Amino acid sequence: MQALGDREGFAFWGGCEGAQRRQMHFLPDWMDGPDETAVRCLRCRFYETDHPTHRDFLGSLMGLGLTREKVGDILVSPHWADVLVGSSVADFLLREWKQAGRVPLRMAEIGLEEIAMPEQPVKLIRDTVASLRLDSVAAAGFSISRSAAAELIRSGKAEVNWMPCIRPDFSVEQGDVLTIRGLGKCCLAEVGGQSRKGRTGITMKRFI
Repeated sequence: MQALGDREGFAFWGGCEGAQRRQMHFLPDWMDGPDETAVRCLRCRFYETDHPTHRDFLGSLMGLGLTREKVGDILVSPHWADVLVGSSVADFLLREWKQAGRVPLRMAEIGLEEIAMPEQPVKLIRDTVASLRLDSVAAAGFSISRSAAAELIRSGKAEVNWMPCIRPDFSVEQGDVLTIRGLGKCCLAEVGGQSRKGRTGITMKRFI
């Protein structure tokens, strides 16, 4: 997967594959990747009859005095939420975080390999594009014109693999995740062969 910002000297880490909120790690010569211990995961269990939302969890964390920079992805499932946080605040939260909104929580730390990624419904979109330029692929994934996609990208509303991109001609690859503020998120799931007219077949997964 191609990721904007994956350059020599620094890397990004959010605790799990596909994390949207990630830390930037500056790497000395002797390190090949980020310090994975910098992010820890808290599993917050609640009763089946309760239905706390992402907003409830985030609001309660802010109410404890945390800054948004200390909180990573909040992955809400039917019976628990896995909350990724900076390691410097994890022990404090294990002691002090008791509820999200009015919902009582039972807190425990889990290993990053135990994180449960909630399933997101997707819409499959099959199309052909003249090239794998970001504006062309985004236009197919979000069902908008290429010129509209290019304008959104130039205006700073687009991300590739959660990194800002303002280049409509940026080349995307199979597996890349595209986000446009106000439209949502989609993934270039598959790049197929070329048609007789030289257009490339693609399959997109649009998260709904």
